[in-house]
Amino acid sequence: MVSRIYSFMIQSIFKWTLFLLLTLPGYLKTSSAQTRYSIHSYIDQHADIAQNLMSESGTPASVILGVAIHESAFGNSKIARHLHNHFGVKGKNNSVKIQSAYKGYPSVKDSYQDFIKILKKRKQIKKLFQKDDHKAYESWIKAIASSGYASSKTWSRKVLQIIDKYELYQFDELKKEREFPMEPVLPLVHSTSIFKVLSPRFYTVQPNDSLEKIASMYNTSVESIAEKNLITDENLITGLGLIIG
Repeated sequence: MVSRIYSFMIQSIFKWTLFLLLTLPGYLKTSSAQTRYSIHSYIDQHADIAQNLMSESGTPASVILGVAIHESAFGNSKIARHLHNHFGVKGKNNSVKIQSAYKGYPSVKDSYQDFIKILKKRKQIKKLFQKDDHKAYESWIKAIASSGYASSKTWSRKVLQIIDKYELYQFDELKKEREFPMEPVLPLVHSTSIFKVLSPRFYTVQPNDSLEKIASMYNTSVESIAEKNLITDENLITGLGLIIG
């Protein structure tokens, strides 16, 4: 009798172990694909890539991060999530999840590296590489805009606002210890509850939310939320953490 119980326990343990081995990789892959960034968690996770590229090429880390944040909705746009494209670069992709005219990359790092390659090919920017001045981020942004990188007339102003607002220029100091004033990073929460408020300062976007709806909940304005988070209703994504206060 004891031997039969023991045998049953061994079989059960084996089955559960096999189940976990087969399902865990898929679960981790799905969880990773659903990751949403707050503005500060995005900066924190990508600053090292930007600084390494600055060390290699001379392109200010603030410029790299500022453009990436603007073009990818700080990593939350569809092309960023599905194509690893953080710079709005057009090209081919092999995605079966979305149909897009934007280029697909094996990793986010590849997207960052390709951005530097694109800059090096533009005449308006070549002279900045030759100066080896990684602190002149304003000159870089204006040169990138004049090179035809973006069609919007307000592109350079918006990117410069991002750099100044989040003090990204601090990352242009290679040897200086980081002094980035990080606010508490919003936990990446995926909830099906309709109104899940994480704290007085943060809110997690729920299905069918709009900026107007969220603003009404917190007695604030749509403009205030949009300005604090650099978003519009068009890139309001379920699971995204918003700064409210």
